[in-house]
Amino acid sequence: MLNNNYNQNSEFTNIPSLCSELPQVHLAMGKCIVLQGGAMIHTVLGSCVAVTFRHHPSGHCAMFHAILPSNPDGPSCTTDIFRYVDSSIFRVLSSYSARGIRPHQIDVKLFGGAYSLERNDTPSGICDAIDVGARNVELAKKILLGKGMRIRKQDTRGSKGRKILFNSLSGEVWLKRLAPVSPQVRSQGEILFQEIG
Repeated sequence: MLNNNYNQNSEFTNIPSLCSELPQVHLAMGKCIVLQGGAMIHTVLGSCVAVTFRHHPSGHCAMFHAILPSNPDGPSCTTDIFRYVDSSIFRVLSSYSARGIRPHQIDVKLFGGAYSLERNDTPSGICDAIDVGARNVELAKKILLGKGMRIRKQDTRGSKGRKILFNSLSGEVWLKRLAPVSPQVRSQGEILFQEIG
């Protein structure tokens, strides 16, 4: 569902009033927020990937913002965990497991992975090799599906970044597509918020 009530001067005007009453929490790159309770978690993604997790019966939620696909120290490392897609997913799932929650009981949504370079200026083979966004998305899907999870919603890849808003009470996510990095179209950014549900 596309929401056409987006207001360029006040980007939260089309979000339900319940959301505006929740604490606003910014999720920085390479970080994760795990909570049980209400908050509006927001982040901005380019080639990075964010995954939201919510167990409806308990209200236990998590959201991470990973920068790169694979942790060089392995997915079960203890340093820079949330900079990497693999170690982020494993750590979040371990927090659910500690509460007796199995992966198939968790609602998961996946966002990000934009290609952030100009394809016109880069030879084709090099584009594929340096497309960190695509590698982030593919690894996230591989791990999540391999754990028996179903990705309920996703908005990935493409050439535009995204601003993500995650309501931890309801599990709803809204996104705004941002203008591509290209200077030619930077001033033509879309101003629609899309409710992902």
